[in-house]
Amino acid sequence: MEFKSLFSEIKVGKITVKNRIVMPALHLGYADDNGMITDRHISFYRERAKGGAGLIIVGGAYPERLGRGYLGMIGISGDEHIPGLEKLAETIKAHNCKVGVQLLHVGRYGYSRLLGEQSVSASPIPSKLTRETPRELATSEVEEVVKNYGKAAARAQKAGFDLVEVLAAGGYLPCQFLSPLTNKRKDKYGGDLEGRMTFLLEVVAAIKDHAPKLTLGVRLSGDEFMDGGIDHIEMQEVARALDRAGVEVLNITGGWHETDIPQITMHVPEGAYVYLAQGIKKSVNVPVIASNRINSPCLADRIVSRGWADLVVMGRGLIADPELPIKAQEGRVDEINTCIACNQGCLDHVFLMKPITCLVNPRAGRETEFALSPAKKKKAVVVVGGGPAGMEAARVAALRGHDVTLAEKGERLGGQFLLAASAPNKHVFLEAIRYLSVQLENLGVKVHKNTVATPDWVKELNPDVVVVATGSRPIIPAWAKDKPNVTDAWQVLSENIVPGHKTVVVGGGAVGCETALFLSRNEAISTQTGMFLMEHGVFEPKGIAREMYQYRDVILLEMEKRIGADIGLSIRWTILQELKRHGVDVRVNTKVTEIVPEGVVVQTEGGKEDTIPADTVVLAVGVEPLGEEFVESLKGIVPEVIIIGDAKQPGKAIDAIFDGLKAGSRI
Repeated sequence: MEFKSLFSEIKVGKITVKNRIVMPALHLGYADDNGMITDRHISFYRERAKGGAGLIIVGGAYPERLGRGYLGMIGISGDEHIPGLEKLAETIKAHNCKVGVQLLHVGRYGYSRLLGEQSVSASPIPSKLTRETPRELATSEVEEVVKNYGKAAARAQKAGFDLVEVLAAGGYLPCQFLSPLTNKRKDKYGGDLEGRMTFLLEVVAAIKDHAPKLTLGVRLSGDEFMDGGIDHIEMQEVARALDRAGVEVLNITGGWHETDIPQITMHVPEGAYVYLAQGIKKSVNVPVIASNRINSPCLADRIVSRGWADLVVMGRGLIADPELPIKAQEGRVDEINTCIACNQGCLDHVFLMKPITCLVNPRAGRETEFALSPAKKKKAVVVVGGGPAGMEAARVAALRGHDVTLAEKGERLGGQFLLAASAPNKHVFLEAIRYLSVQLENLGVKVHKNTVATPDWVKELNPDVVVVATGSRPIIPAWAKDKPNVTDAWQVLSENIVPGHKTVVVGGGAVGCETALFLSRNEAISTQTGMFLMEHGVFEPKGIAREMYQYRDVILLEMEKRIGADIGLSIRWTILQELKRHGVDVRVNTKVTEIVPEGVVVQTEGGKEDTIPADTVVLAVGVEPLGEEFVESLKGIVPEVIIIGDAKQPGKAIDAIFDGLKAGSRI
């Protein structure tokens, strides 16, 4: 497939961009304690520039000390930051890629423990994100902040950047001045929308004055998605004001970090917020960039060719696969490692103040550490287990030149990702299996499905190295063994059994929560059918939700005080939201003590005993590793055995795939 629109050049302000793919500013967490660029930045962005992106925007970079919101955040608040920024800009531009820097002032999203003092904002409105209250900036202080934006832009110009972008999205400081929710000021920076726009327009003017050679952009929330905040119609007025003020490109995203509407999780349909960019494009005369959940070149090309936006942001997509643009342009779409919007390695790491990486691309942020150079000696490698860890180990080993054979006891590759893909809105996990499968085929890995790898089978192949990636199995507690009305979550998600109408799920971790959601869904009414029935007046929105999501009586039990403790911060709240909407009865501090024919005997907080009626009891109480016994059986048969993933220690998918990378790299 040709993507002619996506790979056409475009004039953006003072620069010409070779294609329509923009890598947006992403907090990577790679800077040192003083906000300096590190070699990790250089290696990370070099690969994305070589991979064919048209424009890369780095950052966000704090324009003054109180604008810093995260550990590892890039600084542009002092001249000492210029040399590192200059090296980074040169690295990116060396690959015919334009480069910008985003100026980010966190305002009330700043943590006092990081800043060493109280955060600042337009008004002293508490932040749901930090659970702290900022102090209100005095008028003279606001004017100083504006000047600091201008000085930061001048440093960007001196460092050789092509573009500077102001972040006025996500709920950061410019948003805090724009929104009536956080701006209660009585001076020139408050009042009606015109007054509340003053801060942002003064920042724009200061940047134009200090860095006239740079193309000037603003990343803007197309809709705050906050009750009582600025909606998409009013935001179009803001966009028109920015256009009149001389802004040369508008990068449109969704709402604040505090919104109750998911923005970038896998629950969000691909391209769900393109309409925001489309509406603003109709209102202005400058190029507009569409954002959020645009991971495929097919969708990206459609957005541009239909005129919905002029450029597209592909942020996490380029973390997952730096070569996405080149692969698309060369017609190798099936080789693209697609972002699955899990957020485990990126956004979750941001909230945990950790450097970002990627579940489907564990090399992200580790490009130098794992250069994947050719092996010094070609070896015969057998990988036992075709889950994500085993597939990654086989891919990396084969990529480095080894002769690799993979054995999978089932009829399909993918392991627990097949189960994950069964959960509501999680079908995108199949993309990871697709990518790895294509890679194994292209690299000549010999894949044996429906094959149980016994020690004799391994011995016959005479390998130099065996990688054991046999995964794990569900734990069945003593009180649940040999009970006729008991099954485990894997059996349910695999659709090997059909639970009864009254179902109790035991275990409120990620698997238990996803299984409860799976069970609550009425498969007789698809999303498309639901939309049809609603459009034709058969059901109101709340009515169709009841029909679609409250099919069974599902009770979710957790012995601890909260559910979803092992779910990432950026996803957990959406899971809790869905459980409530699906009508799942969640009970915490509830310990199962016995399974009886009529249901589940539990002990609640305070020691009270109760029996919960149930047709089916579904266990999601954890897993146990399967690898050690097999490793023991290989002693004396194979010179080297490496055990990885859940076979070694059950954990998250991101850990398992990273194990696969490490194993394939060390052979």
